[in-house]
Order: sequence, then structure tokens, then C-alpha cells
Amino acid sequence: ADAFASWDYWAGVTGCDAYQMNDDGTVPGGVDIADTIAAIIGDEFAHIDELALVVCDDDWSDWLVSVDPPSYVDVYLDHSQDFEFDIEIMVPEGTDPGEYCFEICADGDGITYATQLVCIEVPGDDCIHLKVGEIWGRAGEDIQVPVYIQDVTGWDIMAFEMNLCWCDTPAGLIQYEGCAPGEVMVASGWGEPACGSCEGNCITVAGAGARPLAGGGVLFFLNFHISENAKPGMCCEICFDYAYVYDPERPLEVCPECGWVCIEACGIGGSVYNWYCRYDPCCGYYRYSPIEGVKMNLSDCHGSIETKYTDSAGEYYFGPLEPMDDCPYCVDIDFCPTLPGRSISAYDAALVLQYVVCDDPLEDCPFDVCVDQAAFSLETVYPQQVAADVNCSGVLTAFDASLILQYVVGAIPTFPCPDPWAWFLLEACGNCAPACPYDFDWVGVLIGDVSGPVPASFATVEAGNAKLGIPRHFADKVEVPLLVENVSGVFSIEFDLKFNADDLGVINVVPAGLASGFMMAFNADGEDLLIAMSAAQPIEGSGKVAMITFQKLHSRVPAASPRVWIVDGFFNEGSPEMNILPSEYGREIWRLDLMPASPNPFTEQTALEFSLPEAADVMLAVYDVKGRLVRTLESGRVSAGIHRVTWDGVDDTGAKVARGVYFCRLETAGFSATEKIVMLR
Repeated sequence: ADAFASWDYWAGVTGCDAYQMNDDGTVPGGVDIADTIAAIIGDEFAHIDELALVVCDDDWSDWLVSVDPPSYVDVYLDHSQDFEFDIEIMVPEGTDPGEYCFEICADGDGITYATQLVCIEVPGDDCIHLKVGEIWGRAGEDIQVPVYIQDVTGWDIMAFEMNLCWCDTPAGLIQYEGCAPGEVMVASGWGEPACGSCEGNCITVAGAGARPLAGGGVLFFLNFHISENAKPGMCCEICFDYAYVYDPERPLEVCPECGWVCIEACGIGGSVYNWYCRYDPCCGYYRYSPIEGVKMNLSDCHGSIETKYTDSAGEYYFGPLEPMDDCPYCVDIDFCPTLPGRSISAYDAALVLQYVVCDDPLEDCPFDVCVDQAAFSLETVYPQQVAADVNCSGVLTAFDASLILQYVVGAIPTFPCPDPWAWFLLEACGNCAPACPYDFDWVGVLIGDVSGPVPASFATVEAGNAKLGIPRHFADKVEVPLLVENVSGVFSIEFDLKFNADDLGVINVVPAGLASGFMMAFNADGEDLLIAMSAAQPIEGSGKVAMITFQKLHSRVPAASPRVWIVDGFFNEGSPEMNILPSEYGREIWRLDLMPASPNPFTEQTALEFSLPEAADVMLAVYDVKGRLVRTLESGRVSAGIHRVTWDGVDDTGAKVARGVYFCRLETAGFSATEKIVMLR
């Protein structure tokens, strides 16, 4: 009894009931305990504090916008009854077409009493979307404003008509220049759009094709010119007056959006090019190439403002800039770019020689440049002639060709001209402007690069071979011929050779054989030998083109291994290509000769060398000024080769001779040679 009293107390505290069980498992009143618990639970679930409708899965919660009423309170489920809700479901913006299904739950105090599956079909958009692009431009620019169309694949659009109008204020901000097809029309095969204007600031554009449009993107472009008087911040709206697109059955609804043309702050920019003419048989005339790394300086009447460098496309731009009427901006080139590798070659010297004798091959592709910007006066410039005048004398002569050859082999570090580049402003003459400047171009001419930039298609068309001929070793020298095989149309040749500087020193290089009429320059530096040669007339075929003469630096220079080899080389400017063949071994060739004594004059002894091409009977002796025999140095059969003997200043009896002049004479069958010797005591 005491225990039940405690349970009864705590049950009351928590809002529950306590029951004393009988011995037979019933509660007071004789009711079965299981039936009692079931009755209590039934009473509890028959009452709901709050009944509401919710989306069962929270991922779909943003689809259920509202429920009315929000909920029902104090609901008893002891009899049949209906609960009505008005619900609003909205498909989120941007949902793709298709069927979407989710469940709505009847929720009472956290328990789901019922569910309802909801399926919604999101149809495709019946509106074809058109949009005018937004363009930011600069005063004086020509611009293309795109008109876009959504992806219309499967819509069976066979034609369209639309009228677009743009602002008429501020007056003259943009001027219509025509229209052009975009990628959607081009891909469909519709061709050019038809454009016509009946009003000053409206244009009607129509297009039709034999097959429907497919894809999306730029339907067509509207071409405008921005007025030179446009000011930064000005904008012009371009809108559709009407737009229709047609399928075979009916016009389709169009949803157009406007666009804008807005003017940027003032800017000044342009591009810098290397300007020449070269004919490329594949691509036609190759006129110019951009120059990267040119330092451009912006200034006004107060001095320098900013510096920029041209990019890989040769372009630069300064801006935004405030318009100034009384203090114009000017741009000038302030620094030369790094000299490109192999731009100047012996072929440039050949072109100068051709000009000197023909007086016409350097006049292709002239351009007009500004010489007086204030008066806008022009001058015609021939860029190849500018490049050829490497001493800046104002006249092209063979001396310019000579200087180019000397530069190529490194005999002179620079040309006499003070700057490696000559810069010109093209005929726009717009680098100084009173208000908003606009684009203009500079042209750079590299002094010495008469041939100009060579495009990739000029690379090798026809190959020729080059090699060293067999070196010939003499007593104190080595002669090495340079040979070519199967060449055609070669005006210039360059060789980069190496030689063993411990064995050999360069004495001279001369043109020979096929190139005997060529102009030549060479430069030996350590173990490197650079040779450049050119002419006004080309060579053809195979044969010798040059002879190199080396001095032997000691008597043991081997002939059985190559001491000289070609590292690199070029015909013209790499076309035809030069294939370098392996060097050939040389052989010793001795001529019959007596070399001068050394030292001479002498006090104690002197040495003499003589060479024989083959074994021979030899008499080598010293005579006084009266022709009397003083000393026999060699007598008898001597083998072929180089031989060295010494004289210690005594006669055949062993006595020292007096100071004075003596003569050493070499005699063989059919040959004699004499060298004077002076002995000092």
C-alpha cells in the first residue's frame, strides 16, 4: 500500500494515472490490464493538438509556397470527419522541362497520419528568347553588336523578321553601318541576312532558309561606328520594336531583351609591326609580323605619364584617360625590343648587292608615314631600303653589304646607325589628339634585316649538302676546302666551324670554285670560325665554295683525324636547307722546300728545317759570303718528310767561325734553295 501511494503521487505529478493491480492480473473494477492499456492509448491518439500539411522530403520544401489554413488544432478522431486545406505549389525559376513528383504529408504532433503523391509536369517554354548584346567601346571604333537567339533545335524555324531601334540621343553617338550573319545563320546555310532601314535610328532585318535553324548563339550582328566625339559614360539602348519567328504552321511567340552600347573612358592604343613584303606560294603575300617588348611612352604637355610594353600581338593600350582639349596626349616609342635571333644574315648582304647592280629589288610594299603631324604631311617609305642602309648615309652602296657581312660573323658588334630599329608612324597621323585619341599603328624596321621576317612556309623547300673537303697538310700549313652539293638559287652561304685551336690558327679564308666571285667575311675567335659570303648572282650545282688556310702551331699536327668540322650552316636564310655531311680525313703533303733558320740572327746555335716530298740525295751546307764551304750539315740519302738540323757556329774542323753573314744552301737533283744566316758574337 505504501508503494502504491508513492506511484500514485508521482503519476499525478507527471499528469498520468496509477492503478493497483489485483492478484488475478486485473485492475480495480475487474478490467483486464491489456484492455485497460489499449483504451488509454486509444484515448491519447484520438486527440491531436495540431494537424498540418507539410512536404515529406525537405528537398522539395521550396515548391510548397502556402497552405490555408496553416493547421487545425484540438482535433479529435473519435468520429469520421474531413479537413480541407488550400495549398499553392510553384515551380522554382530555372527548372528544366519534365515531370516532377513528391509527397505531401498530414502531420499531427510529429506523427504522419496520411500522405499524398503530387506530380507536376513542367512544360517547355513557348517563347523564343532573343537578346541584344551589351558592348563597351571607345570613341572612333567600329563595333559589332550581337543579337542572340536561344537554342532553337527542333523548333522548325524557317524564317524571321524583326525591327530594332536605338537611341537618337545623344545625337550621333552611334551610326549604323550594316548587318552581318552570325554563327547560327552561317551553320544553317541561310546566307546573309536582309537588312533595310526606313528610319534614321531603326533597322529591319529578315532571314529565311530552306531548312530550319539549329543551335543557339549569335543570329546576326549589327555593325555600328562610335562617333569620334563620344564621351566616356555615354550609353545607347538598342531594343526590339517587333520580332517574329516562323515555323511552317504559325508564328511563334518571341521574348526579346534590350542591349546597350556604352562608351568607355578615353584611351589611346595601337600596335607595332615589322613591315616587309615576302611572297609565300602557299598563303600569298606575307606583309608584317607583330613586335613584342617595345617600350611605349605616354606623355602630355606636362611630360611623361605612363609606360607600357607591347604584348605578343604587338599591341599596347593606355586608359582610361580624361579628355583634354588644351593639352593633347602623345605616344612615342621609347625603347627598342630585344633583337630577334638570326634576323640578319649574309642573304641580306646579297640583296644589297642585287640592289646596287639592278637598282630595283628593294621597292616592294611601300607605306606612307607621317613626317609632319601638325600639317598631316606624308612621306613614302620603302622598308627594305631603310633596313639596307646600315651606315645611315642615305645612300645604298656595296659598303652596306660589306658591313652586313662583318656584322654576321661578329667582326663588328653593331652597325654605324645609332639605333638598331627605325620607327615610323603610319598615315593615320593620330598619335597626338586634342581630345580622345584612338587607335593607330607604328611600323618597325630592323636595320640590316633587308629580307624581313620569314614565315614558316618559307622553311626548307629543297635541300643541299655541305661538307669539308679532304684537308691537305703541308710542312707548316693546312688547307681545308669547303664543298657544296646539289644547290640551286643560292645567293649566300654561312658556315659555323670549329677547329682544334691547340694545333691550328686561321691564316685566311677566300672564296673559291663555284663561289669564286662571292664577297666574303670571316672571324676566328678561339676555336670558332664564322664565315659569311654572298653575291648578286646565285650559284648552282656542286663544287668548292671556299678555301680555309690554317697555320700549324707545332710540327706534330696529325693528319689522320679531323682537326676541323662544320657545326652549323645556312644557304640564303635557311631555304634550301643545309645538310651537313661528315668531315673527311686529310693527308700529309710535303713540298720540296728549305724553311728560314730560327733564331736568326743567333749567338750560340740556330735550327733549319727542310721538307722532301719523297726520298732524295741531299746536300745541306753553310757557306761564307765568298762562297767558300764552312760546314756540311747533311749529306746523303734522306727520307721523305720534314727534317730538322742545327748549326752551332763551328766549321768542319770544329773551330768557331767569325761573326758575320753566312748562307745555308739545300741542293737535290734539280732543286736548290738558300737562306741567309747572321751570327753574332
